[in-house]
Amino acid sequence: VPLDFPEGFDSAGKLMAGTPDGRLVVLARGEVHILDRSVGVLQTLAGEYYGVIAASDGSIFHASSFPPAARRSSHYGTVDAEYQLESYRFHCPVLAPGGLLFCVIYMADDDDRDEIIALDAQTLQLRHRFGRGLLNGAERLAVVGDELYVCDTGNDRLQVFSLTGEHRRSITGEWRSPESICFAKDRIDLVERDAAMEDGEEDEDG
Repeated sequence: VPLDFPEGFDSAGKLMAGTPDGRLVVLARGEVHILDRSVGVLQTLAGEYYGVIAASDGSIFHASSFPPAARRSSHYGTVDAEYQLESYRFHCPVLAPGGLLFCVIYMADDDDRDEIIALDAQTLQLRHRFGRGLLNGAERLAVVGDELYVCDTGNDRLQVFSLTGEHRRSITGEWRSPESICFAKDRIDLVERDAAMEDGEEDEDG
């Protein structure tokens, strides 16, 4: 069913997350908009939001750049918890059953040091850290049952871990540079990184 977004949403890049109670949390033009089931805006939050977001009935999970951190904010915009790790940036949070929040962490100038962390979704205290040496340019994550799928973009594969960080397998196929992934109705869908963009980046770098 096409969603009839409120005026001003159509021309903006949108990243969305759903809450268990049926609300839609939309990040567009640096603002978070909380929508009801009929796509009416309940609330708009200004602040520092960027990239992929995750959401629960009462919280929004996102990364901040100044300072680099993973944050849990309320639906009213207040920061309720934060996790920082020296020299690392945070990317692509995703919630898992059992109260865990997974994030990609990386050092800006070193793709080989990508890792995954699992935080307590309420306190944002560290629970697990894993994936070092297996990932190159990690992107989106998806929780499928009791496993975490990671887009290992630079290595042209998916990496699969248990929810406690045990590496279970690598998956390759007739695709390359998986950048985005989702799980719905017993099927995993992935999106490849734009090959034209990659070629352009390589040409520009010489």
